[in-house]
Amino acid sequence: MNYVFDICLNFNKELYNFYEWNNEDEILYFLKIPVFKIEEDLLEDFINHEIKVDSIFLKKIYNKSQIYFKKSNRLNEYSCILTTNKKSIGLNFDNNGNVIGKSNLSLEEENEVIEFSKFMKYSIINYKIIRKNIIKEKYLTRKEKEDIILIKNYLNDLEKNNRITELKYLYYEVFNTKTNDYKKIKNKLDNSLFMSDKKREKFLEIIKYVC
Repeated sequence: MNYVFDICLNFNKELYNFYEWNNEDEILYFLKIPVFKIEEDLLEDFINHEIKVDSIFLKKIYNKSQIYFKKSNRLNEYSCILTTNKKSIGLNFDNNGNVIGKSNLSLEEENEVIEFSKFMKYSIINYKIIRKNIIKEKYLTRKEKEDIILIKNYLNDLEKNNRITELKYLYYEVFNTKTNDYKKIKNKLDNSLFMSDKKREKFLEIIKYVC
């Protein structure tokens, strides 16, 4: 197995650029971590979608990562780095093989991993896509993604609690038009989150006022 050393990772559900990391994030300093070279289309799946790997791969990486923790070292159960000749990401898994955290690397550390990978053989990782995510989210900033998650949670709460009147009100405030078509309301509200910064700002103003 191949390892890389002295790598900082910031595992989140969303994959944030290195320059978008916050002070509040839990940055993990890996003394060593397994690295696997894979094809570019496979890496795109891990970047863009919700993935589950098989038990064989999970056993292969079990307790193979070591992190610095409170003046001591500890093993990290299921984590690794996947790389191609162009891109590298860190992944953290639960004990069922689901990806529960993704992390970009700093540019310097990513370049080091890519250079190292040029001498590696390609690995085969068996996995399945649990859920395909909307690719356009990939090009949003961290702040935009966080705003969208907040708004989606609010919309889902209205829907879950059958607060249709409030959904209609929100639809009117955002689009300045009325409709009783519930499906149209929900779909258009959801889709608008990716279309316009002004629409998201309008959402946030309303949610702040209502809450």
